[in-house]
Amino acid sequence: PWTIGNDENWQKTHRLGGRLWVVGGAIMIVSAFFTIEIAIGVLIAVIAMSALVPTIYSYRLYKKHKASGIEYAPVFHRKSDKVGKWITIIVLPIILISVTVLMFVGDVNVDFGAESFTVSASFSETLTIHYEDVDRVEYRESFAIGNREYGFGSPRLSTGIFRNQEFGRYTLYAYTGGGGGVVLHKGEDILVIVLKTPEETKALYDTLSAKIQ
Repeated sequence: PWTIGNDENWQKTHRLGGRLWVVGGAIMIVSAFFTIEIAIGVLIAVIAMSALVPTIYSYRLYKKHKASGIEYAPVFHRKSDKVGKWITIIVLPIILISVTVLMFVGDVNVDFGAESFTVSASFSETLTIHYEDVDRVEYRESFAIGNREYGFGSPRLSTGIFRNQEFGRYTLYAYTGGGGGVVLHKGEDILVIVLKTPEETKALYDTLSAKIQ
């Protein structure tokens, strides 16, 4: 609110904020070419920098002005402003905590039945596949994920519809950064499952191979 009471404070703060948001936007564009873990880390850092630095700068300028005797115009506060302030104080931490939890929790699960198995992941739909419908299954030590067309992505999970040069359009249920991959071919449809470690993914392949054969 102190920026409203002084034209110099307002102009200097917003000029600084404008430069920071331009630079931050350029940094976020570049980060899109890196892994999702790096991109999300950069996003959080840029938003924090772009929001906090102008706030701290304007407050320090306000204190400097007050110490030198520069008067600030009084700021009129409506009742709705006070209500909005308390709503922000209550709601913002809830949003931040929820986003943090969303980014770093979740699991990919494969459950086997007598005639079919299910693949499920947090924040994504559950797939049920009959063993007899799978044409073949293979294990890959590595593969190019490609680009997500839609779905869910976080530092922990990558799920949804993806596209790469080898498979074209395919479905992925994976731990981000997990090792290897089980590739299931069902007609023209391809499903890739990646568990937390290469050992877990290889064990999944062995189990599926035995049931499909």
